[in-house]
Amino acid sequence: MSGTATARRPGTKKSAPVAERYRRRRRRWPLVLVGVLVLGLVGTGVWLVGFSEVLATRRVEVRGTDTVAEADVTRAAQVELGLPLARQDIEAIAGRVAALTAVETVEVTREYPDKVLIVIHERTPVLAVRDGDGHLVLDRHGVVFRRVKKAPSGTLEAEFNAGNTALARQLAEVAGALPADLRKRIAVISATSESRIELELKNGDRVIWGTAEESALKATVLLKLLDRRAKVYNVSSPRHPALR
Repeated sequence: MSGTATARRPGTKKSAPVAERYRRRRRRWPLVLVGVLVLGLVGTGVWLVGFSEVLATRRVEVRGTDTVAEADVTRAAQVELGLPLARQDIEAIAGRVAALTAVETVEVTREYPDKVLIVIHERTPVLAVRDGDGHLVLDRHGVVFRRVKKAPSGTLEAEFNAGNTALARQLAEVAGALPADLRKRIAVISATSESRIELELKNGDRVIWGTAEESALKATVLLKLLDRRAKVYNVSSPRHPALR
């Protein structure tokens, strides 16, 4: 009687799955280690940028000032020095600076490692209204933004109720539509209502302007009419002007 006998050591059948699990664990360890390192780096970065003093705010720079004092801008901005730059509320800072009457627009940016930059654009004077022994100055939007002794160069003298904001906007619109060669011939721009805007020329002649509508067209028509002698130029209906 013959045959073949095969002998196995106890546990041989189970050794393969154990080895495979061991190999899988070894493959996962590098991935786990990389994940831990990444989380550590991210956490360190968040702490460094948002909470440490390494990137804290130490300076405030103001640009674009002419008539506005830098100290007034800095005071209005209320930038908290020592606060991490990433945590500065630049929208709130811009809003506080924009509240300054003479500021038309403002841009606030973070400049790493330690600076808040504030760039302002001041209102441009367009009209000057006599007010006692001085003048109220209005910008292109009709906003009264400062009071001065002498009217700034390049502004038009205006006669109207400066407290009437709607009328102020209308006059500013007219002034903005006047080309330079026409502006230099005007002595005063005046109005008693939004539909009764007039110009007084330096030679004493009058221009009946009407409303601020179609001001650019009215300016073009008026320049052509000025070649004809008259005491009163009516461009309130620019397509049908009249002379007297």
